[in-house]
Amino acid sequence: MFPNIHRPLAIVALTFVSQTCIAALFTLDQQHEPDRDTLPSLSVVLADLHSLFALIYNLTTKLSLALKPSSPTYSASLPVLQDLAKYTSGSVHCITLLHGGGGATLVKDATNVFKGIIDALHALIKAFLDMASAPSGAASAEDYLVRTATLHDLITVAQGPKGIPKDNLSAVRKHWSSHKESLDDGLAEVAHMIEEAEGGEKEDGLDDGWDELGLGGTNPMSKEELTRAKSVQYSAIRRSGFHLNRVLGPSITAPNHPVTQTYPVGPAVFNAA
Repeated sequence: MFPNIHRPLAIVALTFVSQTCIAALFTLDQQHEPDRDTLPSLSVVLADLHSLFALIYNLTTKLSLALKPSSPTYSASLPVLQDLAKYTSGSVHCITLLHGGGGATLVKDATNVFKGIIDALHALIKAFLDMASAPSGAASAEDYLVRTATLHDLITVAQGPKGIPKDNLSAVRKHWSSHKESLDDGLAEVAHMIEEAEGGEKEDGLDDGWDELGLGGTNPMSKEELTRAKSVQYSAIRRSGFHLNRVLGPSITAPNHPVTQTYPVGPAVFNAA
């Protein structure tokens, strides 16, 4: 039959894309020093990266249609696979360009996001390889749909407000906001413990989750423990939270602000406090 004529070629092309994904992951783990004199602007690099993500999204949709188990069209998959390998390598190139002036936090975020996309693409290609190598197998027939959807979701998130930041300042602010949320949660928990101790009452039947860790108990805090809890509340958490509020405030506007060159930021804040 006609599809079988192109099936060996499709297997070769799928294998090439799979190897491209492996090479991409290896390259992303290396240090890069691009020529700063020939670097395009950050906005151009990020725009190109998002365009390549969109192309990978569309190409994997076409690939899923071309290689659906019920009626695979191997000949139609060949140009799609060729473009997938090309655009995957192009995306890696964009990430390496970010090393030349994107900022440490932005580079780390963009690299992690892209690694997730590459992992998902690699898993999808493996599913197609399994089906092409054993067309009668039913195990991978449903798996490729799940893997396609996973890849599409990752690309959608990467291009959205929670994806790759627009610059290093935005990347740092995102991380500091995450640390601030954790501090706010800790402050609320300590405040609740203090209120409970000072009120002399404990809510009956309330499962706070600490029993599972062996940290639960029904005895109220002693005066020494209450003093220590207040010290944590007012000295450690609030001082760190105040510092975070200052950093996340409107006073930081310059792209070359020292904070934008720092990663990770969380431990540095805690040590400073």
